[in-house]
Amino acid sequence: MSTESFKRTSSNINTPNISLDVLKQNNKITNHKKICVNTLKQRLILNKKKDKIKRAMIVSSVFLSVGVLSFIVG
Repeated sequence: MSTESFKRTSSNINTPNISLDVLKQNNKITNHKKICVNTLKQRLILNKKKDKIKRAMIVSSVFLSVGVLSFIVG
């Protein structure tokens, strides 16, 4: 068994000079603005109220159109 197959790789292995130290890297930390919880709750309440009104208008218009159609046909 010959050792030529083991000697194929070169003995000079170059590694790049890159610093991989995570603690020395400059990571920008963004500061988040403070959020008032009461304003968010108020917005949520207003959105729910608008959705409820839209739903009521759709249902009432459907019943009104069925009533008008039944009055015309009957």
